[in-house]
Parts: sequence; structure tokens; C-alpha cells
Amino acid sequence: MIQELQILNGDSEYLNVYNIDLLAGRKPLNDTIEEYVINETGMKAFGFQDPEGIVGKYIELNSNTRLIVGVMKDFKQRSLKTEVIPLVLTGDTGRERRTNFRTVHLVLDDKPDGWSSTIAQVEQVYKKVYPGEDFKMTFIDETIANFYEQEQRIAGLLNWATGLSVLISCLGLLGLVIHTTERRAKEIGIRKVLGASLAQLNLLLCTDFLKLVVLAYLIAVPFAWWGLHNWLQDYAYKTEMSWWVFALSGIGMVVLALAIMSFKTLRTALKNPVKSLRTE
Repeated sequence: MIQELQILNGDSEYLNVYNIDLLAGRKPLNDTIEEYVINETGMKAFGFQDPEGIVGKYIELNSNTRLIVGVMKDFKQRSLKTEVIPLVLTGDTGRERRTNFRTVHLVLDDKPDGWSSTIAQVEQVYKKVYPGEDFKMTFIDETIANFYEQEQRIAGLLNWATGLSVLISCLGLLGLVIHTTERRAKEIGIRKVLGASLAQLNLLLCTDFLKLVVLAYLIAVPFAWWGLHNWLQDYAYKTEMSWWVFALSGIGMVVLALAIMSFKTLRTALKNPVKSLRTE
């Protein structure tokens, strides 16, 4: 049983304007004949699997019987947070429907004033047809963008917060490395005198820090997965979380940490060991 059925009013050119494929049947003959073009989801909701099978059938809606003349491919009617629902396209019939939906498809030349002059002409025609009504116009791409306005704001805030947290973490790690290398300057000098290479000294100093970085990563991954998983549940159509995303972020974190640590440890290891030993 269908719980929800959306009725979309439009003329015979609606499918062409939005490049919606027709899987079976035909388009309505004109915008005054009450014929239905149903989408795939609606077809399946009525118990049909083959588009050809439902063409020519009658369905009853609001005590009115309508003929299904075609089946159109599913398209997103709303944001990705909601699933595609059963929908029928019918002519713009009935006085109460004539102001529910209007779409104008414009193909303009390269003149700089093309948009403004064309929109002004559309407004003039609109006011002649609907005198006394306010002319309000929105672009389809702006309407779609408004579906995800909240997500865009959150993404912007998260980018700033992430950048700030990474900067603070890098500064903290650099400060800890500086403190440790200065405290172990004598040890570094002795090891260098005994023949330790720069790579060995760098590995020695970085090992303890890498353990902390890896531990922080292991603690953060479950929380990151849980947060992303819960956020994606708000969407009917969503991507799957892949393990390589977390692996790549871990590798990037280790590489960044090594770069920060090596910057100071190598500078300390390159110093003359005699100077560090002399000061002790």
C-alpha cells in the first residue's frame, strides 16, 4: 500500500527540460489531458517490475481514475537525506494548481546583458498574465544548494577547527621535541662520538614520540568512525566508509609527526658533539 505519492504538475516538455529519461510509454499529449507518467519507485509501489507492464493501466487517486501513459526514470526530488518517493507527472490541470510550480528554461547568447534583459522580459510577461502578483525568481542550482546549506556551514567550521587543532598539535609536538633534545644533548654527543649515524640518532629520538602518536591515533580512530557513521545515518543515499581512509590519515599523521620531529632532532645531531660535552 502506498503511504505517500507526490503529484508533479508540468507540461509535455517537462521531461525534456530536465533530461529525465522515459523508460516506457510516452509523454502526456499536452498539459490539459489528465494522464500520468509514473516514476520507477511508484511503479514498484504498485506491484509492477516491468515498465511496459504498467503502461495502459489505470490508478485511482483522490477518487479520480487516471491513465498511466509512461514510466520515467527515478530522479532526486529532494535532498539526499530522503529517499526517492512514488511520483506521478501530470498536466497542469485544475485552477488551484496553476501557481504551484513554474519552470522557465533559458538558452542565452554570450552578450553581457543577456541574463538581465531576458529576466526583465520574463517579468513583464508574468505581470501581464498575473497582474497584481509579485514576481519571484530562483535558480534551480541555488535551490539545490540550499538543501545542503547547513552541511556547508558545518564543513566550513570543521575545516577551521581541524586546521587549528592540527596547528596546536604540531606546536605542542615541536615544543616537546625541543625540550627532549635539549635535555638529551649530552647523550646525543656521546653517541655521535662513538660512531652513531644521523639516521640512528634520529630514530632513537623519534621512537618515543612515534609511540605516543600511534597511541593517539588508535584512540582517535574509533571516535572518528563512530561520529562519521552516525552523521551518515541522516542520509538516505550515502557513501560507505572505507578502511583506507583511516589508514591514509594515520600514515599522513605519522609522516607529519616525523617531519616535525626530524627538523629539530637532525639539527641537534648535526651540532659539534664537543660543544655539548664541554657544557656538561
